[in-house]
Amino acid sequence: MKLQLFQTKKNSNQVKLIAEILGLTTAISLSSTLKPVQALSLTKGNYDFDTSVDINIFFPENNLFPFDINFQATLTGSSNILIGNPVDAIVDHPLFGNVGSSDSIFDVTPFEIVSLEVTAPNPLDPNLSLVVQTGDGVADFAPTPLETTFPFNSLFAGGAFIDSSNDLSFFQVFLEVEGTVLGKENGSIEPVIFNAVLPLNQIQEGQPLEFISTHETSLYGPGVDGIFWTGDEKVSSLIVPDGDQPALRLTFTPTNTPEPVNVPEPSNLLSFVVLGLTVIFGFNKSKK
Repeated sequence: MKLQLFQTKKNSNQVKLIAEILGLTTAISLSSTLKPVQALSLTKGNYDFDTSVDINIFFPENNLFPFDINFQATLTGSSNILIGNPVDAIVDHPLFGNVGSSDSIFDVTPFEIVSLEVTAPNPLDPNLSLVVQTGDGVADFAPTPLETTFPFNSLFAGGAFIDSSNDLSFFQVFLEVEGTVLGKENGSIEPVIFNAVLPLNQIQEGQPLEFISTHETSLYGPGVDGIFWTGDEKVSSLIVPDGDQPALRLTFTPTNTPEPVNVPEPSNLLSFVVLGLTVIFGFNKSKK
């Protein structure tokens, strides 16, 4: 004997409702167990981040130290980043020139680190606080004051998120470092270049953004006149890689993440099915 589910219109409607309930509960089950990877979405606006900086500083022998000194420190603090609208390409930027290609694909998103300040106890002198700062405080995607030749008087820090599996996001910064026992120091005459650790499409929503610099960077003292960039500055220390560790590592962690969506546990799905079947058959029974 064959099992016929569609003998009557009434039976057909019952089966259809049962299938809809089973389909709904199956969808709920899958959504609660299979969480799709959500790539980082960039929306124009200002964002605050908890920020950490790992730095490795080398002091060559000088009149204060009769030998070379090398130390590492992890500094923590906060930063504010301005994210712009995606563009086809960035052309003739005063700091990083041209980014992307003119191909009508809006895969380059400019951003600026408007402000960043991180601190930590100085490992050489606990009475001093090591401070790293960058950002010119003006959210306009350009150095303030506007300059096109090095050295910049501005602490501008900017770059671009690149939505590509082949190219890494980057930014360039002018750093100011204080509390190294040598007094106030500035970054190099040329900016420090950071590259993202992961391509943008591999970063999930709410995941920290991590950038590293593997280049050696000279830190300059202000010279005898106590003023930067008047021509008498001298190298006081270096930010350098240490073995397999980069010279600098910056990690930006969003201070606010999307609220989780409450999804019923799979263990509760059977009760949904039973409830649905009870309602269907109870309703039909009452009509008889």
